[in-house]
Amino acid sequence: MAGAAIEWRGATRRFGKIVAVADVSLRVGAGEIVALVGRNGAGKSTLLRLAAGMLRPDAGASFIEGELQEPRNVAARRTLGYVPDTPVMFGHLSAREHLCFLAQVHRLERWEERAARLFEALELIEDADVVVAGLSLGIQQRVSIACALLHDPRALLLDEPLNALDPIARRRVQDDLVRRAREGAAIVVSSHQLEAIEGIATRIVVMDRGRVVLDGSAAELVAPGTTLEALFLRVAAAGTQT
Repeated sequence: MAGAAIEWRGATRRFGKIVAVADVSLRVGAGEIVALVGRNGAGKSTLLRLAAGMLRPDAGASFIEGELQEPRNVAARRTLGYVPDTPVMFGHLSAREHLCFLAQVHRLERWEERAARLFEALELIEDADVVVAGLSLGIQQRVSIACALLHDPRALLLDEPLNALDPIARRRVQDDLVRRAREGAAIVVSSHQLEAIEGIATRIVVMDRGRVVLDGSAAELVAPGTTLEALFLRVAAAGTQT
């Protein structure tokens, strides 16, 4: 896949004796929405954190648009948007103040217009000036998504982004991801919920015990009526035969 926007090459990460990610090589090209699925502990979050520069690999490397992803590489971070599985923000700041801070980090001009569009799309207008510590988890998640999208990143890593969202907010975010992919963004969405990826994923990557065990189009891996649970059972059954 030439010109991959997000790439892991032999990525490995251990926590003591536990191998969370084991020699993963994976590419995500512009225009793709890849659903990264697997049971709890499969290694999904660790893989995303490696690409986001939140963790250093014990072996291998991650790249964003060909740029080696490491803490000192600012260029790689400026083209990347990352939503962690749990919102991580300054509790004493409002959503608008968070976006103001990020606008300065990314050196954005006319960021207020971008922020206004995000507040409208994510239904945050009424909560934009409330300190995030006083917001519900679902609204905090929307703020976290707004922070990741403010600079219109060409690569997006989203870790369980839709868990705390109501159905309307979930649909709005899904529609926005589809639009961004059509405009050339490379997107990875980690999830263990079928409704989070149904209808938007162009490709599904299944992880188990730190490794990629299945990688194919959504049509190939999730036929009508198939559940993610059935997919996980298929992976588990294959694992017992090896």
